[in-house]
Amino acid sequence: KNLGAVKNLGAKGLMRSAPKSTNAARKGPNKCQLFFFINLTCNSATLAITLLDRLQQNIEIIAYNITSKTAHTIYTYSHTAYCDIPTHFTPLNEDEFIVTDDRDGYSNIHLYNYTKGHIKQLTQNCGIVTDVYGYNQKTNTILFAATNNIPTDRYIFSVNTAGTITEICTEKGT
Repeated sequence: KNLGAVKNLGAKGLMRSAPKSTNAARKGPNKCQLFFFINLTCNSATLAITLLDRLQQNIEIIAYNITSKTAHTIYTYSHTAYCDIPTHFTPLNEDEFIVTDDRDGYSNIHLYNYTKGHIKQLTQNCGIVTDVYGYNQKTNTILFAATNNIPTDRYIFSVNTAGTITEICTEKGT
């Protein structure tokens, strides 16, 4: 793949015609994709670009190397009805990144490897992850907000890449 097929630059993002492929996201009348987010990675020559199809049923994050002008898929998610756009892409190091998605019905943080794919789900049983504040390399922890199973409240947690969750603040907030 490469991103040479850019067709239009509009207010909603870049659009490109999807190449012919056996991928269900590119079949039928749904042949356009929107570039929703462009994120930096820990590799200075690589960008992470989030693509969403027009029907919002398929999401793909690709790693695009600006030096070699090559791209490869690092994350995919499909749903028959609707996909929530993973708004929290956070690179951890040259090999791994985290992203939030709702494939189990709740927004959770997932750990991925750029070449090997999904490693594991880091959060569960803390409600819906509503925000990711960042990653601390020294402590290897991710700071995030979640509902803690009470939809109107927000609680602050940290999780390490092994999946150990610690509640940072016991007072509820919004």
